[in-house]
Amino acid sequence: MDTCSVALPRLLTSLSVASMAMTRFRGKILVPAALAVLAGSVLWFLMRTEVPRQSYQFEGKTMGTTYLVRAHGPVQFDPAEVQKKVEGRLAELNRALSTWDPNSELSRFNALPPGQVIMPSNDFSIVLSAALRLWEATGGAFDPTVGPVVDLWGFGPPTRNSAPTEAELDAARSRIGTAHLLWKGGRLQKDLEGVRLDFSGIAKGYGVDEVGHLLEKIGLPDYLVEIGGEVAVKGNAPDGDPWRVGVEFPVESTPQLKILVTTLRVSNAALATSGDYRNFKNLDGKRVHHIIDPRTGHPTDNGVVSVTVYARDCMTADGMATALMVMGVTKGMALVEKLDELEVMMIERLKDGTLKPHRSKRFPALEEKGK
Repeated sequence: MDTCSVALPRLLTSLSVASMAMTRFRGKILVPAALAVLAGSVLWFLMRTEVPRQSYQFEGKTMGTTYLVRAHGPVQFDPAEVQKKVEGRLAELNRALSTWDPNSELSRFNALPPGQVIMPSNDFSIVLSAALRLWEATGGAFDPTVGPVVDLWGFGPPTRNSAPTEAELDAARSRIGTAHLLWKGGRLQKDLEGVRLDFSGIAKGYGVDEVGHLLEKIGLPDYLVEIGGEVAVKGNAPDGDPWRVGVEFPVESTPQLKILVTTLRVSNAALATSGDYRNFKNLDGKRVHHIIDPRTGHPTDNGVVSVTVYARDCMTADGMATALMVMGVTKGMALVEKLDELEVMMIERLKDGTLKPHRSKRFPALEEKGK
């Protein structure tokens, strides 16, 4: 395996540079103003009634969820052509990174026997490199080999309706670990039957970054891109102000009723939220969410119900949101304070049921006054 050792303060820069060089929120339009609501897996946008003539907005489906693009720039484009380019790039990413497509590059690697070598594509290599850096920086709280356990809890392609036994979990945990990946000279293989990669905790963020890079290349320097709740913004909103992104209160709610914890005003940054209240199911009469601790094989149970991460790029924000859900408040916030250009709000459910936000030192500076 390639060496992935990086100093913690360099983690964000390493991921961002890699993404730019090679390169638990569904979106829906509500109505006027320019507010985006970031939730566990739902992003809500309020748009102003007056849209500049050279502004563009379109949406669609990708990566098992939805995407939305808002952009504006000095050049007039055919919106249909811009959307065609965006969806073409998203289709490429799905072919490389999808867990659910049996013919994707990722699925083909997962089906290979030990010792058989592949030469990963550019996109696959970028995401795997970032995942391994996150694994090291978080002490294994983020692990791209967690797939066997995710499947056992019914959140992978082989769905199930009952909780796994401890014997099943023990067997799955024996196939987890980045040490089972052998990656050198562009050649990737596994050393154990059943080892599987799962990029679901980072792929949407990478997709957001890639769509943003595409928009910049074609002459749209100001944009908001969202995929399944992960967001990147560049420049300003059409009204000239920073983009506004609302963080949803982490409770189950209807699409018509959203309560915000806070509203952020951001430019040239990315945001991602992971939570335990959107993607969950009932197994044997017990509510189980999709955030799995790869070190134990069980869904997290540390009181953290939501993590919102602000970072330079969305791939980092996406992966760190998942990792911090696993790490918990004390260890998670200690890590955040060591990392440059990363701000976080973690929401913890206390024993009496109340919800308590924990903000990193500079997170309040991102919030609208009075929020």
